Amino acid sequence: MINLELVRQLNDQIMFSLERIDALRWRALPGAIRYDDSGASRPEPTNKLEHIFELIDKEERRVDRLIDKRYRLKRDAVYAIQHSDLEIAARHILYLRYLGTDQDGRSLDWRRVIFYVNKYHNIQRSKIYKIHHDAVRIVKHYHI
Repeated sequence: MINLELVRQLNDQIMFSLERIDALRWRALPGAIRYDDSGASRPEPTNKLEHIFELIDKEERRVDRLIDKRYRLKRDAVYAIQHSDLEIAARHILYLRYLGTDQDGRSLDWRRVIFYVNKYHNIQRSKIYKIHHDAVRIVKHYHI
C-alpha cells in the first residue's frame, strides 16, 4: 500500500531538521572554531560546544535516515503513479502534490499545485480536488 502523505511529511521533516542543523551551527560558530597550523578547524573544547556538536551529529544522522526512507517511498510512489491507469492530469496532480518541491525544497502547497495544473491542463479548481481524491484512492491501494 502506498502512503503518499508520508512522503510529504518526510520531506517537511527533512527540511525542518536541516534548518535546525543550520541554527545549531550558528549557535556554535561565534568564537567556537579555532584553526591549527595545518589549517584544519576544530571546536574549542567546552562542554556547551561539545553538546551543540553532538546535537548536530545526532540531527545529521536523523536526516540521513529520513532521506533514505523518503527515497524508498518516493520510488514506490512514482512506480505506482506511472503504472496506474490514471489520466495525465491526475498523474500530474499527484506528482505535484506529493512529490513536487519548491526552490527551497519544501513540499508544494495546494495553491501552487492548483496554479500549475491550471497552467498546463486548464482544469477548474473544484474538478482538481475531485480528480485528486479519485487518484489518491486508486494509487493508495496499488501493490508493488
